[in-house]
Amino acid sequence: MESPMFTLAGMRPIPQLDHASLTLTLDHLAKIPTADYIRELPSFGFPSLRAQVIHIFNCEAFWSTLSRISPSKTKTLPATRPSPKPANSSAKSASEP
Repeated sequence: MESPMFTLAGMRPIPQLDHASLTLTLDHLAKIPTADYIRELPSFGFPSLRAQVIHIFNCEAFWSTLSRISPSKTKTLPATRPSPKPANSSAKSASEP
């Protein structure tokens, strides 16, 4: 039998680690001049560092909330990506007319 990917004991420190990482991130962001924080950056994932940080915090809030939802209620949540389709499911085989 395979061992589970995550154990309860292994997951317990995750919120504390997340909080510590968030504190470090906010401390670092506080040192960036406002002009640099809001400056538009060409070829960056989001238009500015500010927009990227907002995106990251929104994702963190979403996953934190989702982790507190009962598994029975998550069945109603939309899938994050479509289910894979079987290869050549609509193609006819070479032997079919």
